[in-house]
Amino acid sequence: ATIFLENLKNGELITYAFSDKDGKFKIESVPLKDSIKLNISHLGFTTRSWKFLKLTDTVTMKTIQMSPEVNQLEEVVVKSSVPILFKNGQLEFNVDSFDNKNMNSVEDLLKKLPGFNVDLNGQILVNGINVNKILVNGKPFFGEDITITTRSLTKDMIQKVQVMNTKTKSELFTGESGDTNNKTINLVLDEEKNKGVFGQVSGGMGTDERYEFSGMTNLFNDDQRLSILAGGNNINSTGFGFGDIQSMFGGDETYGDGIVTSKNIGSNYTDELTTGVEITTDYFYSENTSEIKSNQERENILADTRFFNNSSSEIRNDTKIHNMDIELDIEIDSTLLINLEPSFSYGKNSERENTMEETLNEQKNLTNQSESNISRKSTVFNFANGIYSTKKIGRNGAFLKLNIETENSITNGEDFLSSKALFEDSSEMEVSRNQFIENEQSSNILRTSSIFRLPILQNEWFLDLKFEYLLEERRNTNQTFDFNLQSQSYDIVNPELSSDFKYRNRLLAPGVEMVYQKDKFSTTVQGRYLYRTLENNDELRPGFNLKQNLEALELGANLSYNPNNKKTLNLGYLFVNSPPSINQLQTFEDISDPLNTVVGNPNLSPSNNHSFFLNYSAFNLGKKSGVNINLNATIVDNQIVSKSTIDENLVRKTTYDNVDGNYNFNLNLSYNKQVKLDSIRNFKLNLGGNLSKNNTINFNNDIEYASKTILIRPNLNFSFNWKDFLELNSQYAVSITASRFDLENSTEQNFTQQNFNLQSTVFLSDNLHWSNDVNYIKNPNVSEGFQSESWFWNSSLSFSFLKDKATVTLKAFDILRQNTNAARIARADYIQDIQSTVLQQYFMLGFRWKFNSLNEDKSKKNDFFFF
Repeated sequence: ATIFLENLKNGELITYAFSDKDGKFKIESVPLKDSIKLNISHLGFTTRSWKFLKLTDTVTMKTIQMSPEVNQLEEVVVKSSVPILFKNGQLEFNVDSFDNKNMNSVEDLLKKLPGFNVDLNGQILVNGINVNKILVNGKPFFGEDITITTRSLTKDMIQKVQVMNTKTKSELFTGESGDTNNKTINLVLDEEKNKGVFGQVSGGMGTDERYEFSGMTNLFNDDQRLSILAGGNNINSTGFGFGDIQSMFGGDETYGDGIVTSKNIGSNYTDELTTGVEITTDYFYSENTSEIKSNQERENILADTRFFNNSSSEIRNDTKIHNMDIELDIEIDSTLLINLEPSFSYGKNSERENTMEETLNEQKNLTNQSESNISRKSTVFNFANGIYSTKKIGRNGAFLKLNIETENSITNGEDFLSSKALFEDSSEMEVSRNQFIENEQSSNILRTSSIFRLPILQNEWFLDLKFEYLLEERRNTNQTFDFNLQSQSYDIVNPELSSDFKYRNRLLAPGVEMVYQKDKFSTTVQGRYLYRTLENNDELRPGFNLKQNLEALELGANLSYNPNNKKTLNLGYLFVNSPPSINQLQTFEDISDPLNTVVGNPNLSPSNNHSFFLNYSAFNLGKKSGVNINLNATIVDNQIVSKSTIDENLVRKTTYDNVDGNYNFNLNLSYNKQVKLDSIRNFKLNLGGNLSKNNTINFNNDIEYASKTILIRPNLNFSFNWKDFLELNSQYAVSITASRFDLENSTEQNFTQQNFNLQSTVFLSDNLHWSNDVNYIKNPNVSEGFQSESWFWNSSLSFSFLKDKATVTLKAFDILRQNTNAARIARADYIQDIQSTVLQQYFMLGFRWKFNSLNEDKSKKNDFFFF
């Protein structure tokens, strides 16, 4: 049962707990000065209540008899105030039962719910399990970007928050258990607030010509919804933050590389066209310009020596993209569902890149150097469509699914290249190029699949007969022209740098799966046999054509145990066969970069991946504590790896080969605890860590060796809330990396990195809030000339008025002028330090206006604000 205490005067939730399997419960830290109402509720029983005008000591209650709820009326409307319910396999939170003051967005609300964790980028975990989908009244809202939903919808229109296993529409229709490793959040709107117009607009101007603007309008009419949003800025914020410091400074890639100017516009439309027919459409247009300068130092690790690369580059990139997605769901009757999901995208890209690089030997003597200037333009078109049909047969759980998926894409590009490579060795000639390159890449994919489920034991044991057919065709054409000094045009065909490849992957895969599912336990065991044909044709060099017929077995097993909606255990194993790509198979030598040439290997075999996973999560809502364990391990046979040889001038030639012995192991642990100190103060603690180990087989100059890397990353997250006064959120993590190589005279590589973040909001009054975001980064092992540590401090002061409809905000970004993205990266055969352009200090004055006609008296004049 759910036991919850309310303030007798204002009905505000004080605390709550759950009875155990024997019906016992205990509530501690109850404020003695308040008049209290104790409520006990259980689904299917009448709620019982007691009033305590004053508590002076421990209250011990005798056995409480719950009476079954009996309704004799034709129609009953029940409005429940129970804070948390377990119902039909899902967890449900009543929003009004939680303190939601000083909240603006749904994201603010989710941060306050027990078991929820929201990181700086808006990613959500519920009891340690990832949330990959958010619905509004059971329907999609702006596609797969969950932050648009959580940061643009306001908390005051949400009545309930429901958490369930992620399911496809077909799985919902058939009643399957769905994906136990991912969760879906469904935001249930208050029925009285589901008609009207609401939204917000914001804008800001700052120093150094910094600016931002964003707006969103929503028109809701029960099942019919239309939302339009637009925004733009030059402060590296790719999302729609509406001026909130957590959005503008805490996530949305603010710490990313370069300076990004972006403009976006989008719309979402959802409607029930007629009984059983629903449509959802999304459209987005984005326009981004980025400018970045970077410096890089790399130490390359060979079997018997080292060498070094130093490079600098300047890149300007302009991108324009249109995206449209449509979901049409047609429920013919209670046994037949058809889903249509076409999508379309079209984009243009232009880029200019200038790069200078030098290579030094182990004694730091210059060996070669190069410079290049590249100008690129490309257009991309993609159309995909999915037709999914589900037919339920009888009442024993049998069904038939037939699916067809297609994808067609084409990319056309034009490159102008000017480059020069010089060698200290006088016997090596200078390589100079001035070229125009026309390239085209196209792909056509057809995938059909079917599943026929036969019930063996009604609603428990099932046998699935599966079949998949895949036809994948790709073409990659590059036509290179050298500059003709006489004609002053690019009219000399360069056959060495021109190519025309066709790649075909044809797959037939019959399979079978045994399924067992109950309310608390489910398991699957599956297998399928692959008949694959790979073809790679070189239209310019027929002698390089190849064809392979391959056969393989794939296996999988999964076990899920959920005894009481508080604990979840998932175990699984997957054996997958992966073919080589077109670039890895082609025997044409790519010499477009004279210092790094690449040639494929037609004798490659597919890789076999053995994956194991374990996930255990337990959350005690009564004690508001939880634990989560994630374990993943992968062993790869015949993994395709790069195989390089480097000559005395440090020119690299790369091909590919199959190796055994690669594996990786990853363990994540977390413990979280929420403590209510009294009626106005509480804190959340999240203690966790990550341990990973990787073994990678490498080749350098035909010498095979293994590199082993161990990463240990403990982390601590802490949040404190003092009602109407202070909110604190802090995170600290330290990464310790150790790499060693089974080579003579090799040394172990060790380095650390520390990250600390503190976010705070002080409520100086009901209308005046002061927010700060402080981030500390330390990379003690980076090379000289790179910034090894920095304090990154942002601050915001906001004042709201006109009944919280209007807000003025003053922001300060990078107050200490220490923003940096210097980092060290370690891989199997190199260690690299890199640092690039970042957004630096600015100050901005912003304004936000919220408008809302939901639940207004329609007889009065509506006070709408349109943008």
